[in-house]
Amino acid sequence: MKYYFRMRPLSSPTSRGGVLVAGPAAVLFCAHFTSVFWGLSMIPLCIFFVLCGILFLIASITITFGYMELGINIEKNTWTEQLNIFNWRFAPNHEEIPESLNYILIFDSVYTFGNASDDIKRDSIDFYEISVIYNERRKKVFTLCTQHSEALATAKKIRSIFDLEIVDKTTGGVQY
Repeated sequence: MKYYFRMRPLSSPTSRGGVLVAGPAAVLFCAHFTSVFWGLSMIPLCIFFVLCGILFLIASITITFGYMELGINIEKNTWTEQLNIFNWRFAPNHEEIPESLNYILIFDSVYTFGNASDDIKRDSIDFYEISVIYNERRKKVFTLCTQHSEALATAKKIRSIFDLEIVDKTTGGVQY
């Protein structure tokens, strides 16, 4: 049985908006230079600009629509972090599920995008992070939610998979 959890987006809402403008603009820029150099019969330079335009387009689609997901495979006893774009999965990183899973943890977290010196209020988002704690001090982040009810429902789904107790630090350490 396989289960999938959406871990986190690849970019912030602000950068996704910028990429939606900059990506197509870069493609148009490359297309313009391709037409200019094609007229001058500089075929290798034209091919270079076409390839650059394709790379800019792929990068903008990846940043805008991509997210990291965690896949759980119960039969193989593995969890897999992978990039998901339009439900296509790339670059899987398989790990064995540890024997000593302790509990499921729900807690508040703030994720910022960009440099640490940036203004934290400008591009930060409050989340409920749902993690599985294992080997007493390690954690595996399963997903981020903006609603507490959604976080609790996800934690209950994880509990049905691994049969662990849920510790909710957002409500003072209540256990379910």
